[in-house]
Amino acid sequence: MYLAIYGESGLGHEVLDLAIHALKHMEGELEQIFFVVDNSLRTKYRSFPIFSFEDMTINFIREEVEFIIAVGEPSDKMRLFKKVKENGYRCKTLIHPTAYISPSAVIAEGTVIQHGAVVSSDSKVGANCFFQGMALIGHDCSVGNNCVISSHVAVSGNVNIGDNTYIAPGVVIKEKINIGANSVIGMGAVVQRDIPDNVIALGNPARPMKYKDDGKVFKK
Repeated sequence: MYLAIYGESGLGHEVLDLAIHALKHMEGELEQIFFVVDNSLRTKYRSFPIFSFEDMTINFIREEVEFIIAVGEPSDKMRLFKKVKENGYRCKTLIHPTAYISPSAVIAEGTVIQHGAVVSSDSKVGANCFFQGMALIGHDCSVGNNCVISSHVAVSGNVNIGDNTYIAPGVVIKEKINIGANSVIGMGAVVQRDIPDNVIALGNPARPMKYKDDGKVFKK
């Protein structure tokens, strides 16, 4: 089996390190890890090759490849996940051995959970999410697809987070809060009230400051 890491920025490098570490503790062996990058100017990172998506489809048998989407922009995560699935590929769920996942929690396909993170009882995490180190998801929470939960985020119980939402480092979310889809919660915010779809919310208490009209978290 081969692991294809789609994206070769800093986040892709983090996923590579996690894969090398975590897969030592899992059954089965990977024959190779490689990156997939659209329009890359490089052919390798460290000793790991970089392919375009088209070249990858030529060089590898579809049934022998599993993907991880390793980009931090939720809209790009959604787009690449859709591309991979429409071409008939599976996505791999990858969890660091030091993370705690409750036996009653449900983690969907393609989600990556870094070191020291917690997903508590009866919570559900959607497909293609990325949890940075030390993120905490309380009991009975729901996290949508393509979400990014950054380091040292504390989500209390019974919180619902919509699809394609980005939660920045150090955010604290009160219990029984609803956070809309396609939104951004800025660094260090304290969320005490519901947050609607498609907004950027900042502060303590967190308030919607503007609409996320361009659909992007990270500005070039």
